Amino acid sequence: HGDLNTKLVNVWQTDEMADITLVNSILNSNGIRCYIQGENMKFIGPPEPVVLMVVKEDMPRAIELLKGAGLKHSLTST
Repeated sequence: HGDLNTKLVNVWQTDEMADITLVNSILNSNGIRCYIQGENMKFIGPPEPVVLMVVKEDMPRAIELLKGAGLKHSLTST
């Protein structure tokens, strides 16, 4: 597969920690593997959004799934 980090794109971010589990579950149940950046940092320093990343090829489908979830979120664009 090569270096996975070069294929990841930011697709969603939130300040709501409760949403992270839900989003992860939605994407995983639809066969989309996601990676969460900043989840552990919420307890250490100043609050920063938690960013969810997916493989670039999964981005369009991930965005459609998240739009339909009705969460308080911010879809990111690349």
